[in-house]
Amino acid sequence: MDEKILQKLVEEYEARLEKYHRFLELYPRLIRSGFIAIFTIPLFFMILLFSVEAKLVCLTCWIISIILIAGYLITVEYIYYHYKDYFEDMETVMSAEEETGEEEVGEEEQEGEQDETDI
Repeated sequence: MDEKILQKLVEEYEARLEKYHRFLELYPRLIRSGFIAIFTIPLFFMILLFSVEAKLVCLTCWIISIILIAGYLITVEYIYYHYKDYFEDMETVMSAEEETGEEEVGEEEQEGEQDETDI
């Protein structure tokens, strides 16, 4: 039973790690495209604002575009932070388990040495 659960956890970890690596490949492009969009699209609407008579519509589109692009950048950063936090926690857990395993082995060896000296 425990082996099946452990195997499932390992498979989930490997799948999430694969997604994380794919995201890391796309991350610089996602950020770059977000920054380009946050400068060009509002600039377009601002230029349109001064050249068209429907100023309220252009102003509304300008504000909405800034909010949407900022939301996009926030979402990309949140995903990056979430993955980074998850894998740092997993590394901490794994290193703690390794240290615990090493301590248990070290204690068993010390107990075995003490038993031999008592004889």
